[in-house]
Amino acid sequence: MPTDTVRTAAPFQRTLNRILLVRPDRLGDLLMNLPLIHRLKTHYPHASLTLVCARAWAPLFHNHLDVNRVIPIDPDSKPGPLIRQLAREKFDCAVITAPSKEWHLAAFRMGIRVRVGFDRKWGFLLTHRTPDRKAESGRHEVDSNLETVDRLCTAPWNGRMDLGIDMHPRRAELTESLGLIPGKRHIVFHLTSSNAQKEIPSSAFASVFAKLLEKPRHQVIVVGADAGPYAPMLKVFEGETCFTDLTGRTDITKLALLLKEAHCVVSTDSGPFHLAWVQKTPTVALFVEGAPGSRPERWGVYPGYAPNRTLRARQQEFDPAAILAAVLNILEEVPREY
Repeated sequence: MPTDTVRTAAPFQRTLNRILLVRPDRLGDLLMNLPLIHRLKTHYPHASLTLVCARAWAPLFHNHLDVNRVIPIDPDSKPGPLIRQLAREKFDCAVITAPSKEWHLAAFRMGIRVRVGFDRKWGFLLTHRTPDRKAESGRHEVDSNLETVDRLCTAPWNGRMDLGIDMHPRRAELTESLGLIPGKRHIVFHLTSSNAQKEIPSSAFASVFAKLLEKPRHQVIVVGADAGPYAPMLKVFEGETCFTDLTGRTDITKLALLLKEAHCVVSTDSGPFHLAWVQKTPTVALFVEGAPGSRPERWGVYPGYAPNRTLRARQQEFDPAAILAAVLNILEEVPREY
């Protein structure tokens, strides 16, 4: 066991100049670290912050004001090949919010003096350990992540987590390529999920699309890695002037820009749902009761952060009328220029 393990909650006295943050897994998990990143950068404004994340999400952070450097990796790759490179950079601190034996050991082997994370998967290798009670605490994931740096940062999170995607140098060009119709209310639906138990039957959306398209001021846009089981339903709406199927046709940067521009985003519990609300876009979240990990108190919109409605039901029991009412309610409550 390392001899520098911190056993007390004494205030942290050291200045950190080079911080390594490791979160190489799913999009939603990564985005729940934005408040932590901003809190660290606010407390250590002159520190250089390097983020290790999955290759697919790295473009989101190229314009982030709090992240100085992004190291993209494949999600299943081990840190071994990176250890020599990262060790040369003499990091003062490593923050690892995805418990990992490999990354805990890597930070120790690199000689990083301050190693922060949850007390799981060889947590004894960390110097600042936070008990991992996320599954049963009922707290939001953001708050659990923020707790890991409580002893490093005296001031609380100030409530900001600007992703910075609106500063992309090709924003206008990329946004134009999405086919947004000027003068319409852009309602984006993200239907798919990497977990099939979180997906809603296509029948729940067909009548919602039809009702929205009855109004000439609405443009319905569907996104997702691919259409999957929704393809037959989407085909019914082909040719509708104000219906745009972008499934399989947006990279992560275009998706982020689209969700930023949307008047309302309707989504299952998924990465794009988080990508919408962290940019303060109004959302309607669809949480499937009984699906593993599908808990709005932990994974919903952070309280008070963005306008939202949350609907919960069994997978086969979502009411199209309730989805439509939630969308129209959001549009009425939060009028945006269009």
